[in-house]
Amino acid sequence: MNLNPAPSATSLRWSCHWIGHQPRAATGSPADFLTGGERDREFSRFLFRRTFDLEKVPAKVPTRITADSRYVLWVNGREVGRGPIRSQPYRHRYDSYDLAPYLTTGHNVIAVLVTYYGRPMSFWQPAPPGSNTDAAVVFEAQLGDEMLISDESWRVLRSDAWSLLSGTHAGEGVPVEIVDARAVPRGWREVDFDDSEWKQAPPLPAIHPTSFGETRPPTYPFGRLLPRGISQLVGDRVRPSRVLDSSTRNAPTWRNDHPVTRVTQALLEDAVTTHAAELPNSFDVLPGQVHHLSVDFGRIVAGFVELDLEAPAGTEEE
Repeated sequence: MNLNPAPSATSLRWSCHWIGHQPRAATGSPADFLTGGERDREFSRFLFRRTFDLEKVPAKVPTRITADSRYVLWVNGREVGRGPIRSQPYRHRYDSYDLAPYLTTGHNVIAVLVTYYGRPMSFWQPAPPGSNTDAAVVFEAQLGDEMLISDESWRVLRSDAWSLLSGTHAGEGVPVEIVDARAVPRGWREVDFDDSEWKQAPPLPAIHPTSFGETRPPTYPFGRLLPRGISQLVGDRVRPSRVLDSSTRNAPTWRNDHPVTRVTQALLEDAVTTHAAELPNSFDVLPGQVHHLSVDFGRIVAGFVELDLEAPAGTEEE
């Protein structure tokens, strides 16, 4: 197992490294570095993985993690948490977890989805010029007397599964994601997934002149990382209480890619076939058709949407 000695309890420096992906080809002007421009800052998502073996699971596995801009953390396919909370680069926050309940004797995997928003918005501020212009993550877990850390032994994939609506960026208006599920590697969060074709995740040195290329926190621009200032948001999984509509319609000529506009257009079409108002819901959608499924939770809820969808290989969803 390629682990590192644990630091002393009084150490202020993290053991791990900021890691990311090989940078994109430059698209802006070198002068942007001096003027504070948005050179090379684009919305993107990255998949990170680290596999390791354990002879015995410790009673506790204290862990801390953060990312620029946002992360979702899984261990052996089970979601552990997501964050960090809203902060700004000079007061960047990290999250703490105990991974012991998620680990097992033998082979294990850490999987992290990192989103980089690219453009400033109400809940995220990009790092200043002279720092990273792409996704970055730091992770360390204490496994007994040793540390599992983010370093070049991790694997990373720049994903093209997610895209933005034309003319928008990641944080404006109603949150909208466009995802091509066919481009998300099947089972990438599971321990037996083959990531041998993924790239090694390189440590990201700070490029500010006085940073001396440091890759371990604290370093420019985030400085000393701060613990999460509020509790984790938790709640039960809520299933819809009833299905309001399940109907197939002829697809109109779409005006744009925005889902609200498309739903509105579809609802103006007459239903070709109406299906049973129940879950799970089965239906056939022929070429040139769309299906509208509306559900009611019976109360006001807030959270993340989960969809379980089964369809033949090659099916395209709009």
